[in-house]
Amino acid sequence: MQRKTSFVKLFRALMPRHYGTIKPKSCSSNSSSTTSLHSHASSSSLAAYSELPPNVLSEWIETLENPFKLWQLRQISKEAAAQITSRFSHIKQMDVRRISFDNIVLDFDYESGEVEFEENVWYFHPAGHRVMARFPSATSVELVVDDHWSSKDVVALHESISMFRLSVEQIYLDAPVVELAVNSNDVHIAIERSTSTGGEIFFPCGREISIRTTETDSSHLARFFH
Repeated sequence: MQRKTSFVKLFRALMPRHYGTIKPKSCSSNSSSTTSLHSHASSSSLAAYSELPPNVLSEWIETLENPFKLWQLRQISKEAAAQITSRFSHIKQMDVRRISFDNIVLDFDYESGEVEFEENVWYFHPAGHRVMARFPSATSVELVVDDHWSSKDVVALHESISMFRLSVEQIYLDAPVVELAVNSNDVHIAIERSTSTGGEIFFPCGREISIRTTETDSSHLARFFH
């Protein structure tokens, strides 16, 4: 990927080698684990980042391709948070799919959280849930979740979608994802909503929402667009 440079390899060599607690499907997972990205940010790792010179940290943030790690790094400082928020604000397109994770973990890199899938590099959710993400470009993000998702995977996916929901304008969702994106009676997926009915619009900048669905799934989708 173009944004990955020799700088990234050099930077990794300087950082602690333990990378969070990523546990893909084939690994055992602690049943008491939480889905929170904040909870799974390594304090030692964050401390090491915070000691970097501002210009080095800034360059690292600009070259880092792991969406989950970027979200965690907002905790380092106000400057880091502002830079990451600015970078995320440029994400205008989001695609969320359900896929089979059966063969994904074959080429998994535990140190970086990277995995090869569909001839691209993806990143696992750091809590070990069956959710992956990547940036296809500087203005788009893709998320995938295992089609045999658990309740914790659903929460992790909702959290991941929420990282980008305030800026995205074009949204592509598999039908089963729609319901978890609007899991509150006060949150609506409609692009526009009258002031008389109230409620929060889940994608406030959304101008095009496309749902991939089957005839069976379509029958219960209408209620989310009222």
